[in-house]
Amino acid sequence: IKPGMDSRQVIARFEGERQALALMDHPNIARVLDAGTTASGSPYFVMEFVAGVAITKYSDAKRLTLRERIELFIVVCRAIQHAHQKG
Repeated sequence: IKPGMDSRQVIARFEGERQALALMDHPNIARVLDAGTTASGSPYFVMEFVAGVAITKYSDAKRLTLRERIELFIVVCRAIQHAHQKG
């Protein structure tokens, strides 16, 4: 959270996001590895690093067909559905 934007409302929303992310258990969603508060009182969470490129660049580089692009998009949609189910 950027300095000056650390109101109680923003911190509460951040905490809610952290808790929601901690509930995720899906192979296509990066995992939360750690969370806490810095010495200055700023909340943080540490997530798994996932190297990659934008889905459009990936699809173009792999020369995916329309069908393959749609199948990839469905994988993304299923991950998003999982996230929505977890709140």
